[in-house]
Amino acid sequence: GDNTMIDHKFPFEISFDTSNGSLPVSGTFQLIAETDGAKSSLTTTSVAAGAKTVNGNDTTAEIKKVGDAVVLASFANAGNPKIADGSTTTGTTVGMIKYIGIPYGVVSSVKETNDNVGTTYTTTVKEDVTTDTGTDLAAATITATTGTMGASDASATIASTQTATRTAAVSNHNVAIQFTNVLAIISPTGVALRFAPYAVILAAGLALLFVSRRRRVDEEE
Repeated sequence: GDNTMIDHKFPFEISFDTSNGSLPVSGTFQLIAETDGAKSSLTTTSVAAGAKTVNGNDTTAEIKKVGDAVVLASFANAGNPKIADGSTTTGTTVGMIKYIGIPYGVVSSVKETNDNVGTTYTTTVKEDVTTDTGTDLAAATITATTGTMGASDASATIASTQTATRTAAVSNHNVAIQFTNVLAIISPTGVALRFAPYAVILAAGLALLFVSRRRRVDEEE
């Protein structure tokens, strides 16, 4: 949104395809997560250092488990992830969630939902499948949308309740996906929701001023 809404947390849905071509992935996996700690939210379970609870391995520091150990195709968007921008600088974001423990050969999809009533965004995606640091982000296409797809699938226009999805390219590196929302338009409904309270206050103030002036005239007469 605009700079007054940079802390709004958009809901995301994460899913995994474990049947990627000649490299299917089977078995259950326990994912853990990192977040920025303030601009994102994710329901996790803390596990103390030294507990053998992550794929049978010791942990050397406290970790945050996401959901339970499951077949990743049934991950079911565990943790209810939500991410905010958190930065007024265009192209820079503070909000992030990192999933750790996704096995090689799994293809990740990330779906964002616009849950701002009366507001429309133009959504674009960048992706890094070439490094393990996620720092080499390059423009990627939108895979699917319930909104309006832009030219060459380079963007999607999503109104309230509409979604934009990016399914990552297959990679033998870590995969980083970054969504960017640019405020496209505030619908008439959105304008009313945003400005109606101020209009009502102004109208009430003018009415009181009018009544006050009439009363003073009556008193003077």
